[in-house]
Amino acid sequence: MLIAISVILFFLLMFFGLVLMFRNVIGKNVTSATKQLEEMSQEYAKKEAEVERQLEEIKRKSRETLANAQEEAQKQKEQIVKDAQAEKARVLDAAQVKVDEMIQQADRARQSLLSDIEHKIEEKAVKRAMELLRQALPEQLRREIHSRWINDLTSSSLEQLDRLRVDENVNQARVVSAFSLSQEQAESLKLKIREKLGRELGLKEEIEPDIISGVIVHIGSVVFDGSLKTKIQEIAYAPK
Repeated sequence: MLIAISVILFFLLMFFGLVLMFRNVIGKNVTSATKQLEEMSQEYAKKEAEVERQLEEIKRKSRETLANAQEEAQKQKEQIVKDAQAEKARVLDAAQVKVDEMIQQADRARQSLLSDIEHKIEEKAVKRAMELLRQALPEQLRREIHSRWINDLTSSSLEQLDRLRVDENVNQARVVSAFSLSQEQAESLKLKIREKLGRELGLKEEIEPDIISGVIVHIGSVVFDGSLKTKIQEIAYAPK
């Protein structure tokens, strides 16, 4: 009986020893597992925090990028508007310059046309006036004026010949006269020309009634105009 009890106690002790051993082993394993879990939890928390930080950084950079893009887009928009306004102003200025030029050209054309019309009217008026004057003046009076102006031309105007250059190749003077020159008048002209040029020139006479009275003498490129027609034109076209 005592032996049975001892065996039972032994087994009980063994059982409690095994329980304590298992408990100790399980406790160590649980502690180790808990520690690992805590470490894993901390590591996960760190990674989660890093991910959150990276996510916030990405969000911040995205907001900055978006803000920069919006600012750049606004700047480009403002520049485009500014360039468009400048181009518009340039086009308008160029158009205004063109319009001003066209207006000036039109005004010049108008002034030229008016001047041309006025000049033609004056020419016709002067021409008509000379025709009327030639018809109104008695021939005898025109002949007297004619003779007087030939004498004046011979005695005064031809005096300028010694100061004017006449080509040496010129050997003839062309005389446009309202009436035929008398022999005395022709000789007087030839004498005065010879006196001034130092050589004698022939005279080629042309009758032109339209000059009304007087003569026009051509010696090479030199012209002496002593006609009533030219006198009337000078007075008519003189500045007012």
